Amino acid sequence: MVSPVSADPPELVVLSLRYSSWSMRPWLALTHAGATFKTRTVELPHMMDPMATTSLADRRARGSVRGLFPVLHVGGTAIHESLAICEY
Repeated sequence: MVSPVSADPPELVVLSLRYSSWSMRPWLALTHAGATFKTRTVELPHMMDPMATTSLADRRARGSVRGLFPVLHVGGTAIHESLAICEY
């Protein structure tokens, strides 16, 4: 069964591409493949203040169902883990 094509391009939610190699991997793979996608970079409080903490609820509110980044949102589906995103 073929899934319907969404009018919106997939959205890759990442931490800083400068400091997170896990976020950089799917971004590079999608860019190299010529895929059309949007990138949204999120900052977690503990990235600015080492004494701060980030709750799972806060991470979920920033775009990750499991609280982990990166995540690729395709339609209503969230694909986690950089390797899984690259395989997509």
